[in-house]
Amino acid sequence: MCLKKNDIERLDAKQTEVNESSFDQNWIVYGPAGTGKTILALSRMQRLVRLLPDENHIFLSKSKMLSRWVEQAAEDLGVNSYIKTFDQFVWNHVKKIIGMDPFKTDPENLWSEIDWDKTIPIIRERFANDTTIKKISIIVDEAQDIRPGFFEACKIMCSRIFILMDENQKTAIFADTKRTEIATILGIDSAHQKILRVNYRNPEEIKKLSESFYDGDRAELAELPPKELRRNLEAPPTINWMPFDDDSKHNQVRRIISYCGDRPQSTVCVVVPNPKDVKKLGDSFKKAASTASKLKSLPDWSVRGYQPKTFTPCTTDFCSPGIVVSNSINIKGSEFDAVFLVNWDDSKELAAAMYTLISRARTRIEVLSSALPQSKALVRRQFNQAIEENLITEAS
Repeated sequence: MCLKKNDIERLDAKQTEVNESSFDQNWIVYGPAGTGKTILALSRMQRLVRLLPDENHIFLSKSKMLSRWVEQAAEDLGVNSYIKTFDQFVWNHVKKIIGMDPFKTDPENLWSEIDWDKTIPIIRERFANDTTIKKISIIVDEAQDIRPGFFEACKIMCSRIFILMDENQKTAIFADTKRTEIATILGIDSAHQKILRVNYRNPEEIKKLSESFYDGDRAELAELPPKELRRNLEAPPTINWMPFDDDSKHNQVRRIISYCGDRPQSTVCVVVPNPKDVKKLGDSFKKAASTASKLKSLPDWSVRGYQPKTFTPCTTDFCSPGIVVSNSINIKGSEFDAVFLVNWDDSKELAAAMYTLISRARTRIEVLSSALPQSKALVRRQFNQAIEENLITEAS
């Protein structure tokens, strides 16, 4: 389920204040998961396109999956063509400006991130010598994933920049850039840094579970919205002990397919610990779904897997009902009705990644693991605080 036009245009007072702020300043908007940063970003893009139609506006995010999810969510607003994946767009844009490939951080690799220290002087020289080069207006979502050098380059390449970030949502592979770093580079004072404080996505139980893994400033944790705007919890967060896929009645694949059969209009994310297992585990769900009478007759229901590939854009459908199988690294910024963590005794996720992936769930979060003693010990260790605080229970 993607955001709809009504979701995107229904902003609270704080979001509206930021959205309607001036275009002649750079801004940083930050806040915990579920506080509507991407909704605000799309509303801001719509406003920029409407009021400044002659400028080149771009929406960027590091994650290909997030770019695709936002692109689909933006279709109702007519701004989906402005959504770009960071690496591909920025590389090509810089190459066009300087007339050559940018310098790489690792010259030996076929693809590598831009070495900004070496590339920025060339960008600066090109802008100084050619006044016809147009600057771009950008919105950057999940800005903590992007290295500081890019923001140095933005001072030359961009007419304005609108930044959204939560520096507590981290991954093992992307950057870990701090808000203070970006603010210092771009000269953004405290008056132009706004925090969003209300979590509209997660029911209270899922919010508290995700926050048991939160390692940031707890004074910045989100508040709950008024009761009439809170989402209903579908079922308490639970750890279920069962095999992944065998001949028994009760295994992880059958449990999730059964759930989908009872709620065929739901979007479900199945998170696997190892990205190399996405296709193999996805095939297990496709096979089980093909024999599920409640699902095989539905034309818009499917099992889709997502694994990022170099030089390849994401085309996965994240809005239609069904299952998306992915690794935790790739689901930042998106959201689903239900999230199932499968084979979780193989998980080596750090606390920041757990905070991120649990907060993707709108109504249900469930952990599934082998019942072997060593498997139980591993999962219990990861969820130790949550179990002690009764934020998640173990199924009997």
